[in-house]
Amino acid sequence: MKWIKNWIVIVIAITLGLLIIFGMFFWKLGLFDFTGAEASVKVIAATLALFGALIGSIVTVVGSFLKHSIDQRNAELKEREQKRLEIESERNMYLHEDAEKRLKLETAIQAVNLLSTSSGEDVPITQKAGVLFTLANLGQADLAIDLAGQMAGESKIDAITVNWLIERSLLSNDEATQNDACTLLSNVASNLFVVGDEKLNAWFPYCLLEWDVRIPSMVRRSGLLSLLNQMVSQPYSKWETGYIAKVIICLATTWVNDEDEPLKNSIGICLEKILDIFQVPEKTDYWTRDGNWIGIHSIEKQVRGLSAKVKSLTIMHAIIAISKQIEDWGLT
Repeated sequence: MKWIKNWIVIVIAITLGLLIIFGMFFWKLGLFDFTGAEASVKVIAATLALFGALIGSIVTVVGSFLKHSIDQRNAELKEREQKRLEIESERNMYLHEDAEKRLKLETAIQAVNLLSTSSGEDVPITQKAGVLFTLANLGQADLAIDLAGQMAGESKIDAITVNWLIERSLLSNDEATQNDACTLLSNVASNLFVVGDEKLNAWFPYCLLEWDVRIPSMVRRSGLLSLLNQMVSQPYSKWETGYIAKVIICLATTWVNDEDEPLKNSIGICLEKILDIFQVPEKTDYWTRDGNWIGIHSIEKQVRGLSAKVKSLTIMHAIIAISKQIEDWGLT
């Protein structure tokens, strides 16, 4: 490097200058005068030794300074190179993300185009389900939820696909997506029926049924409200026993695990009223899908009498409103 070469020239010049200065100083002192005597020889030898030591000291000091300067310069160059590489890496990452976003957007547009034929006619439900699946996996959950809401309102999509989309969105880390999924669930919960059975059964997101810790409190509140609305939307006599048991397991699991006092109290009151209608056989307890044991009879003893204490409890009025419908629902 040019600056290093300049430093070498400067160091050599300084060294030579100092040597000349010291040499002239020693000469004026007469330290180099040779008289032939033994003492004169010793003086000259000592002078040369001192002169050599001075030269060595000067070279050592200047060399150390030069080495420090070179090391510092190398560190600066290394740091600059590191920053350059980081900037280049960020730029490449941005370009990659931008290209990926464009590709996802183009794919999403193509997927949406698959929702109808070139003549504008409807496509099969399985194809619509594939479009929603593709959009959700491309990070376009908000668009998939909007489309699913429209399709469900027009009965143009199957319940299992809508349920899958809602559960996937609820388990995302995006609050807006979770809220959109809650809204969709509240709108379509009463239509998520399982087709083909003698009695009714219905789909519902497992992450809400079994109190998934990843689900925020407000989302759990909205989800359980949707479940109870789904239950009372059809007469008690039309539901399969398994569905009623599923609702009981959900409410009991929430009662045991949730620390949200208004939600816990409200769920306990609803659970009490359902257990007045649906008699759980003695010595029968339930197991969740994940293998957790629910001691339903023990929980039943805990919730008994909550309805009588409703005025002294902190409760969710939306769920309490449904609890009043449960009594009439049990007679249908």
